[in-house]
Amino acid sequence: MDGSDENRNFTLELNSGFLELDSMASMQRVGDSQVAAFAAGGSTLLDLDGLSEKTARKAAAEARSELATGHHESERYRVLHEIARGGMGAVLEVHDSDLDRKVAMKVLLRDTRKSGSGSGSDGGGQGRVSTGPVERFIAEAQLTGSLEHPNIVPVHELGLDSQGRVYFTMKRVRGRSLRGVLDKLRQGHAPTLAEFTPAHLLNVLLKVCDAIEFAHSKGIVHRDLKPENIMVGEFGEVLVMDWGLAKQVDSQATDAEGYKLDVSLGASDDDSTRTREGTVSGTPAYMSPEQARGEISHVDQRTDVFCLGAMLYETLCLVPPFLAPTMTAALEAAREHRLLPPRQKLEEVLADKDLARAFSEAGRERARRHAPELVAIAIKAMAEKRERRYPTVRDFKRDLENYQGALPVSARRDHFVARMLKWGKRNPTRAAV
Repeated sequence: MDGSDENRNFTLELNSGFLELDSMASMQRVGDSQVAAFAAGGSTLLDLDGLSEKTARKAAAEARSELATGHHESERYRVLHEIARGGMGAVLEVHDSDLDRKVAMKVLLRDTRKSGSGSGSDGGGQGRVSTGPVERFIAEAQLTGSLEHPNIVPVHELGLDSQGRVYFTMKRVRGRSLRGVLDKLRQGHAPTLAEFTPAHLLNVLLKVCDAIEFAHSKGIVHRDLKPENIMVGEFGEVLVMDWGLAKQVDSQATDAEGYKLDVSLGASDDDSTRTREGTVSGTPAYMSPEQARGEISHVDQRTDVFCLGAMLYETLCLVPPFLAPTMTAALEAAREHRLLPPRQKLEEVLADKDLARAFSEAGRERARRHAPELVAIAIKAMAEKRERRYPTVRDFKRDLENYQGALPVSARRDHFVARMLKWGKRNPTRAAV
């Protein structure tokens, strides 16, 4: 690799014994800082004009010292430390003095308080901060709180601190993200390889499917499903996190008291009531073509099916489907649907001497073992045309369960020998006769 090539600026460092790629922009959500770590989470900033990203980075830098000293501290909550951050918000671990427990608190990095008029009156509109980020933040809290499901992180409280800044608290999940798991698998971490077998990872993905199917029943699509947003708890819990880009696509929820999302998440500051056509939102490495092209009117449940397929894809070869050295390159690959089979994508990455350093020999061996049925399921879920994907999460999940039960899957036609082998797995006693 030519060291002078700015688009190939990979910084490698050793962190607790595991090699990390520090500048893999395609793994970030659109709008996140370009210096975020390979395993960093996302933000709710969507604009691609560069100015918004610069503003978010500046706000994050200004807020970092304040958060470290308890800037969002109230009488009830005492800030312990920062868990994660994106371009617009941060998640803190705080102590809830009322219930004597630790919870997670999400806060806005941007100062959203009104200024210039002590009375809080309009004051001619001067000195007021745009309410767009606040509206999206509140909508995220209300939406997440409305999705009461065992595999969706529960929200405890939405409120204002003593200085008028909005926050919401949620369950503090003890465990690690699916991203962290996949990183350690890639590095050949022996305990992780032993614990997170392909069958275990499949069970994790099935629980994610349960959560997303429930959200779809409420007319809500997540739009940013990726390993960073999946938490795997210490005792088998699997929780879908970060609903900051969620969008209501169907007002006819199955529940008679279905949740009505009044503020569409993902709008720009000057249009907080809807997501404009042409706006790109999501994480390029996992984006469906309609997301990457900004075709908002085409985003529906099958967009989440695509992202589920992308996560299945990565559990197979340990590489995201549209991994690229820059966000622009990843977006272009997603727009044009330049999707390679998992093994071919893996070999492409391993052929790059810098990227190959992220894999240990054990990690390479694990990444090269693919069940053909799972490959077919992933590819079908990630079809470029929405009508060729699984129509619902339930259909996608059914094929995964059929694979687990040694039954035929709709994504791949078995030849005679494969059918007999599966029959033998389902009927071991009769097959032994």
